[in-house]
Amino acid sequence: MQISEEQVQKAMKFLKESRGGKTGGKKKTRSVKKKAIDPETKAAHDRAKSEIDKLPEIREKRVKKVKEELESSEYEVTECEIAKKMLGRAISDKIE
Repeated sequence: MQISEEQVQKAMKFLKESRGGKTGGKKKTRSVKKKAIDPETKAAHDRAKSEIDKLPEIREKRVKKVKEELESSEYEVTECEIAKKMLGRAISDKIE
């Protein structure tokens, strides 16, 4: 499954909101006791999962556009775009 920029932004927004505005920081190395998930957090998680589940597995419009660009030799990707995708996917892997 490919993760779009929009999906990364939605995930980052959700993460930021669920952490009270904090999006990251240093990882804690000490062990943490598991707590019961409060209903508000569970509801937010369920809403986020529901929105993600609504997204199509394959973005037909994007596939069509890229195919057309490839066929006409107009498809170009900058180093910056590649780096953004790599970072976005790395961030999304950390969220899971």
